[in-house]
Amino acid sequence: MEHQNSNPQVRPDNTTQQKRSSLTENTVSHQSTNVKRRRFLAAGIAGVTGLGILGSTSNAAAAGKHTLVIEGTGDRTNYSFTVDGNLSGEDLTSEDDINGSSAHGAVAPGQDVYRFDGSLHAFTYDGASVAVKLDGDWAHVGQRPDYVLTITGTGSYASYAFDVTDNLQPHYGITSEDNISGTHAEGAVRNGTDAYLLNGDLEAFSFKGEIAVKQNGQWAHVGQLPESTSGSDDNNNGTSDLRLGYNARKRSHNKGTAFENFGDFSAGWESREGRVEQNSTDFSDPSDDAGCATLISDGNNDRVEMVNRLDSENFAYRDPSMAVRLRGTSNETLRVELAAGDGSEYQVTTRYLSEKHGWVRIGLGPSTWSGTPDLADINELSISCYTGGKSCEIDIDDIRTTPKRDNGAVLFVFDDGNESDYTVAYDMMSDRGMAGSSAVIPRVVGNSGKLSQSQIDEMDSNGWSWPSHPQRGSPSGGLGSIPADEAEQEMRDNKQWVLDNTSGRGANTLVWPFGDFNEDSMNIAGEYYDLSFGGGASTANGIVTEASWIPRVNTDSVENSLEALEQAYKTETVCVLMAHGLGGSRLPESDFRRLLDKAEQRNLDVLTTAEFAAEQS
Repeated sequence: MEHQNSNPQVRPDNTTQQKRSSLTENTVSHQSTNVKRRRFLAAGIAGVTGLGILGSTSNAAAAGKHTLVIEGTGDRTNYSFTVDGNLSGEDLTSEDDINGSSAHGAVAPGQDVYRFDGSLHAFTYDGASVAVKLDGDWAHVGQRPDYVLTITGTGSYASYAFDVTDNLQPHYGITSEDNISGTHAEGAVRNGTDAYLLNGDLEAFSFKGEIAVKQNGQWAHVGQLPESTSGSDDNNNGTSDLRLGYNARKRSHNKGTAFENFGDFSAGWESREGRVEQNSTDFSDPSDDAGCATLISDGNNDRVEMVNRLDSENFAYRDPSMAVRLRGTSNETLRVELAAGDGSEYQVTTRYLSEKHGWVRIGLGPSTWSGTPDLADINELSISCYTGGKSCEIDIDDIRTTPKRDNGAVLFVFDDGNESDYTVAYDMMSDRGMAGSSAVIPRVVGNSGKLSQSQIDEMDSNGWSWPSHPQRGSPSGGLGSIPADEAEQEMRDNKQWVLDNTSGRGANTLVWPFGDFNEDSMNIAGEYYDLSFGGGASTANGIVTEASWIPRVNTDSVENSLEALEQAYKTETVCVLMAHGLGGSRLPESDFRRLLDKAEQRNLDVLTTAEFAAEQS
């Protein structure tokens, strides 16, 4: 097993940290007035990659370090750009975000300052109230492309074709398999990246295989575009393809560093109650052929437990997760305990498991604590289940760790599109500069006690997200209780509604109706959604290793919810709070105010589902 270096324990109560906020592709509203699209000359493309043509070379430039100043001279202006080399920012706000070698943000009167190595390749903005200087001279952004479009292969082979509305030029990675004809391109990519420079809009996109497509570092969501500009863009029952272009679930399973794969079963594991055996069956994604451990109840045990005594393992700056599978009974509750010191102080994760889930990964965010365990000095890991004398088997495999967030976070997610999402949550959160997420049921929009379209529009213009919530009209259960093809159609119909009736912010996220899903529906969700939220009663890891099941905490118990916010703060994890209406007995306004106060007191990042999904890219 991997041994982490020693680090301090979880953050003490008196430590403060600057709140930060992630900005996604839809956080900044795109104004429809006074928009000026710049055009760049095809003849000037060669000069785009060299600053000496489109901007003079100052002493800073000669040293290989450049300063880009974006100054707002009037109304708010949104912008994005891409460079090569390192990119950092100064004097930025929560509306500005750096993603690798790209940045996007907004500026009003005032300025944003960035420093980078290499060249400025693309720059786009809306509005006309902006002045851009590079190393003290005008940056001539009107002569540069709007976007760098990157197409990265995430499988063995993928082909693609796309159209843009204006100039299109090669940037890097283009081979003999790729061809540009005017504003149309076709190509293929394997494990590398094809990059293009373009102006205007990405108008159509089709592909076969697994790819990731970004414009200036932001997801292009090509699955939501028509396949061509010829008018024959219908696909799958007459709608444009709504798939992501990759399987988010499979992608999430590969994240992190292996901690225990159970290949050497003699390395410290033993049964405390029941039996534990090595099994040749392996968690298949990714498969390492090492087998797994199986915790067994023969029907004679009220409880089964397996334990490993560790050598002061450090989880202070790494979040653990593991793969589990329940067999032989319909459902059970798993308990995972990380104990420090003499064992009297420990962190507990509990998770409801169902046999119909198949293999699933669970993050080991805290559900409860005893004392204040030092996560930098964990000396025992136990996995147990109270079976009540039932026979069952629980397969355990692929314990992994991922880096923690820099700060704890909270998501406020409201189910079913109740009118109180607007009259209470939106009102109270707006006063604090926060945005939430409303999982609307499309068929009830405009009904008494539910959100109206005008209310959705106002909330949408102020940064709210709209995760899909495909709840059927008849009481037939959730997506895990209906045939797979019906579940997929429900997802498609709901996602299409979100795209047609909102900005689309959060359309790539899902809230499972009734918390009901099975192995088939989880795999299908991975094709359409970057993140899917369900039950779980614990905080989530900052880097998700199971995209189709993010745990949520039910606000019906405000005391449990307050404790979950405290746990998110101390362990730098993510608390996803679930509410079904506000102002009634389930969550009175006064209790909701307590949750908002707690989030502010602990300086938690307040994210929408769209923002949390963007952090996973």
